[in-house]
Amino acid sequence: MSWQLSKEHQNLLRATLCRGDEADVAWRAWRADVDFEQLDVASYRLLPMLHRNLDANQVEDTLLPRLRGVYKRTWVENQMLLRTVTSVTHLLGKREISSALLGEALMVQGKFGQRMIRAINHATLSIPGSQQQLAAACLKEAGWQPRSRLRRWLRPSPAHTAVYHSPPYSIRVVWDKGEGKSADAQLQFILHDPISDRENNRLVLLADIFHLARQTSVEPYRQTEMVQTLQTIIDLPTVES
Repeated sequence: MSWQLSKEHQNLLRATLCRGDEADVAWRAWRADVDFEQLDVASYRLLPMLHRNLDANQVEDTLLPRLRGVYKRTWVENQMLLRTVTSVTHLLGKREISSALLGEALMVQGKFGQRMIRAINHATLSIPGSQQQLAAACLKEAGWQPRSRLRRWLRPSPAHTAVYHSPPYSIRVVWDKGEGKSADAQLQFILHDPISDRENNRLVLLADIFHLARQTSVEPYRQTEMVQTLQTIIDLPTVES
């Protein structure tokens, strides 16, 4: 998939990530070029982050109440999923199975979550491969049924992924080292996760990279297509002390 973005997507990213007048100008340009009633999925997923940034920069517009509604609905739905994920991690912990959140579910929590609210499509847990059989048995006992085995995700790592489903939620499990909490681990996951290739995720993932750049150096990854695309749209921040 090409990471070249349309003018509308570029303006939306700037409105979501920039500050002050830059955010306001980008917002006005995006608003003039799109039909809010017919947004593509990639743009819609960015709306909660957009609302938070416009609000922080005191941008005023008659459309902001609608953005606020999307923000609130997203927050409530996320909390329901995160409670479910927390119950799973507690269950695994009782069996002395290590686990760590990766991807979207982690980005809306803690130090990441102040800026990164968006609809969570799925939760990803990293579990050591050495505990795979024990964890799989524990999940099944708790009513989580395996759906499929996905392709290897972080080359050349031997990690694999699997999906467990307990209606209405699904959890993706990465059989790996369980080291997903650091900003650098998150950045590596985003850049190498096969799901990053899906068009509907592209804007949210670029926003994630931008905010992670405040906490870990992107220098080792500047040649990746995602980082290069982002650099053509907005200046990347430096690590905050």
